Amino acid sequence: MDLRGKVALITGGGIRVGRALVIALAKAGCDVFIHYGRSAGAAAEVKAEAESLGVRAITYSANLADPVATDTIIPQAVETFGKIDILINSASIFPEEDLFAQTDVALWDKIFAINLRAPFQLSQEFAKQLPQNRNGKIININDAGIAKPDTNHFAYRITKRGLWDMTG
Repeated sequence: MDLRGKVALITGGGIRVGRALVIALAKAGCDVFIHYGRSAGAAAEVKAEAESLGVRAITYSANLADPVATDTIIPQAVETFGKIDILINSASIFPEEDLFAQTDVALWDKIFAINLRAPFQLSQEFAKQLPQNRNGKIININDAGIAKPDTNHFAYRITKRGLWDMTG
């Protein structure tokens, strides 16, 4: 697939897997809309690196735990670039205290909001912005560790299984 002239939105694009995806896409000639939550410095660094590869790169902060803030991401990307061709849901949280016996409702809700509700919400909004004559691509980054049951990272694993089912 030729990515030159395409636009990708990458959640969690400032760090870890998201950062690697931003750089790989930029190397392929794809403009990048880099979402980040709290990693402003890392997002600025990856933006500069992407721009040095000759593509347009923008950073944008939004709290994925907040559905109202999440709703701003797709419109901002479209306003900035005129379109989005690729949505990559890479952002997730993996709290150490997410054990079956320790996970409280507040932590459960936060993990579900960021790891499952936000990708669902963004995927719906992404599909709505696509013209009828153009297909887009949604890539959901998951975790191979979800294949076997485990009480460690309890809510995280459930959200990643849900993301797997949503990806279909």
